[in-house]
Amino acid sequence: MTEQKIKTLFLYEDTADSSCFFELEGDYSHLNNVYINGTDSTDAQQAELTELLLKDEKPYFKLPKLEQPTRDWAHFVKCGFLA
Repeated sequence: MTEQKIKTLFLYEDTADSSCFFELEGDYSHLNNVYINGTDSTDAQQAELTELLLKDEKPYFKLPKLEQPTRDWAHFVKCGFLA
């Protein structure tokens, strides 16, 4: 029997009209409701989210965007960037 890995599904919201899904191995549930430039999360949480998902050059995302959400995740995180 193979060991199932814990995954986190991210819903990343950039603007009201732009959002995408990413998936990472591990438990990142502590990043739920963390928004870069937001006031409801710590600088450390925003820095961690940035390090995990973003880079300085195009394409700006480190991970491939998912066409649709997967079904094999254990944790869900809603996060993003506030302009």
